[in-house]
Amino acid sequence: MVSFRLDSHGYMLVAAREVHHGAMRSYESIGGQVFGPIFAAEGKTFNPRHPDNENPDNTPLVLYYKDRSIAAARLDLLPSPVVKTATLRLIAVRPSHQCKGYGRILMQKVEEYAQDQEIAVLALNAMHGATGFYRKLGYQNCAWDDLGLPSRHIQMAKIIPPRAKGLSRRVTRRGFLLLRGEPGYGRVHLRVFGFGDVVLSAVDLDIRGKPAVAD
Repeated sequence: MVSFRLDSHGYMLVAAREVHHGAMRSYESIGGQVFGPIFAAEGKTFNPRHPDNENPDNTPLVLYYKDRSIAAARLDLLPSPVVKTATLRLIAVRPSHQCKGYGRILMQKVEEYAQDQEIAVLALNAMHGATGFYRKLGYQNCAWDDLGLPSRHIQMAKIIPPRAKGLSRRVTRRGFLLLRGEPGYGRVHLRVFGFGDVVLSAVDLDIRGKPAVAD
């Protein structure tokens, strides 16, 4: 797994658990600053060191700008019968850096990281006031979690374009995710709005870019 993504503008996305304790402390600090007051207003206590942070399927991420940690999120893999799917949780920008465009940069870097991990779908729970922000980034309303959420959350998801040459993804009018490839790759249909409802064509596609195998 790639731990660093450094660009020419001085931004770096770090898989915090893989590098050093300082990165995890930054992840916990950012989460505490943003979600601590939100949880407190609801009479709850936010735990920045939640055991889920240590789950091997979950990856705490920290965005640095010129060696200063400014934003964070956690990328959690989800069970999916066809394509690699993940959810973004605890998306946060330090209060001192909010409303300055860092949230958009965080999402861009996280999506690049997801591409490196061959993730096809990113899902998230957006607060009502943030849905416009996520829609501008290409996220759509999508009921991906049937466990139930507080009323302040809206479930959303986005198709992440693959890096593999010759592959593409798009959503049809009926809400199906269509993956296309050059001859030899095949195609697969996935109903985006409800990941449990999957329809496969006669030829399946290996999302990692390997040749398709006929049924």
